[in-house]
Amino acid sequence: MTTELQTLLGEAAQVARFDTRPIQGMTATSLRDMYQRSEDHRERMGLAGAQARFSADHQAALERLVGTLLDDYIADDLIGNGFSHLVAGFSAVPVSDLARSSVTAAALLGAEEVERRLNKWTRGDAISFRRCATLSGVALDGRLDIGGGMRLEGLPVVLTPLPLGAHAPGPQEVKLTIEGEGGPAFYNPDREPERECTWGGSPDPLIDALCGALSLALDTCVTRRLSWGECDEVQGFGLTMGLSWHTAPDSLSPRTASALSTDHIATVEALFAKLQANRSAGLAMALRRWMRSKAQIDVADQFIELRIALESLFLNDSIGESRFRVASRAAWYLGQSIEERTAHQKTIAAAYEVASRAVHTGAVKSPEDGRELLGAAQGLVRRAILKRLDEPHEPDWGRLVLGGDPRAASAPESPNAPDAR
Repeated sequence: MTTELQTLLGEAAQVARFDTRPIQGMTATSLRDMYQRSEDHRERMGLAGAQARFSADHQAALERLVGTLLDDYIADDLIGNGFSHLVAGFSAVPVSDLARSSVTAAALLGAEEVERRLNKWTRGDAISFRRCATLSGVALDGRLDIGGGMRLEGLPVVLTPLPLGAHAPGPQEVKLTIEGEGGPAFYNPDREPERECTWGGSPDPLIDALCGALSLALDTCVTRRLSWGECDEVQGFGLTMGLSWHTAPDSLSPRTASALSTDHIATVEALFAKLQANRSAGLAMALRRWMRSKAQIDVADQFIELRIALESLFLNDSIGESRFRVASRAAWYLGQSIEERTAHQKTIAAAYEVASRAVHTGAVKSPEDGRELLGAAQGLVRRAILKRLDEPHEPDWGRLVLGGDPRAASAPESPNAPDAR
């Protein structure tokens, strides 16, 4: 049965004219045809954001009907907008704006579908959406499913489903998509909503854990560049800011990209689970700094980052000479024989010494010679991080350097360890 709201939306859409930035005065039919034919993600987003122009009488009648339908979610003529939390947008929108944008949605989807979605959202049904990011430092042909609703897709250089205004990706980037559900769509602005989301809160920790897992699996630095949200069912309603995006804080630009294939997936999934379960602030710091040491261009900066990673792994006190303790602990932790421990101690001590000089002078005496030492030390730090991820507690270094079991008297590391920067 056709309702009053359906009838009014249909009438307004038929008489309205729709404006986008490049095209003015489109009819509902031409707008819908262009939207359905377009295979360009950015063009579709621009068409879905078309501004509708129609009579003031239609506008007043729509405001009345939309206001009645959403009465529980309105305060001072504003509707609490839950999509702003799931994707992006203003936390509250005027009733008049939603009434007007519903006409654009009716032109794209039909009046019956618009009313169906509005009713769904007012019931509090879950909303399907996606959190996306571009990751640098990894190359991929095609698509790989990681599990847990996550997938990676290789990006073409020019045409790509990225936010409006975002940089054109290069061959060293992939797109990460995480499927999720959440809500509510609407809430009363005068009352704090009980938000729900598949992953509980911000997806950033998930994305960062995946970057760490990819970095360890590929022995490189994989870092998040952009992140944004996507929600197909809200397109045309004016409740989101298109594909609003933001640049990741402290984003690096890895110099090379490592190829990812199906052979890596099992390792990546296992490392991802371990990193999510990790509660060691020191281990998390070591991973971040090791990744930075792989991405920095200047060799002096690489050594400095690696020194912080070493200290995060092997120092939990401030007594004694740092270089000796770091090298000795690393040697005992990683070496299986006297020969291995001697070699590891020499490598770590030399790398620590070069990093210490770089801190004070800002340079490395022989950058080319230093890169071989850097690579060897980076490899040892990676091994230590991977080993620590399999251990629930921080090693007891006192027992270890005396030849004892480092796990026998260990205690959980405090998750509130200082974040040395």
